Amino acid sequence: MRTSITHSAAVGLVMVLVSSQAVAQQTTRQIYEGSKGAIVLLLAYDSGGTPSSLGSGFFFERNKIASNQHVLEGASRVVYRVIGSKDVHEVKQIAAVSKALDLAILEVAESHTPLKIVGHEKIGIGDKVVAIGNPRGLEGSVSEGIVSGVRGAGDVRFLQITAPISPGSSGGPLFTDNGAVVCVTH
Repeated sequence: MRTSITHSAAVGLVMVLVSSQAVAQQTTRQIYEGSKGAIVLLLAYDSGGTPSSLGSGFFFERNKIASNQHVLEGASRVVYRVIGSKDVHEVKQIAAVSKALDLAILEVAESHTPLKIVGHEKIGIGDKVVAIGNPRGLEGSVSEGIVSGVRGAGDVRFLQITAPISPGSSGGPLFTDNGAVVCVTH
């Protein structure tokens, strides 16, 4: 009798785990719809006021945007627009940069709901990924693929992916199949 109760409990637990895992996975459309309000198009200007670079970024804190350092290199002014919006906002400051990691943190006055971030240990080779960015200014473009390799050691890992990333998408988020950001695209 005790064995059948334990067996039944184990089967029930497996069913709960499998159904909660299925619920956690999202379609590419669900990921896009749930995150587009936190993804931005960035436009950098040189000291002469000429646009010098176009890229992507995303809110990872209420008033902080993550992007690539190379998108902002040499910029004297940076503006952003949340995808799907016509409102253009000034970036208050470039708060931090890492040339070695090609990362930049931008501080802004406006507050937005940030995207959920997960660590690289949550994804592996063969897992589905979704990239959202602004290739060549084509705002809010989506591509999907898989992780084809994990490179690096220690805390610094680079994901090799099959999802296309074109110029202008640099700095955008790369999502897992449950809609969490796992890295910044390059």
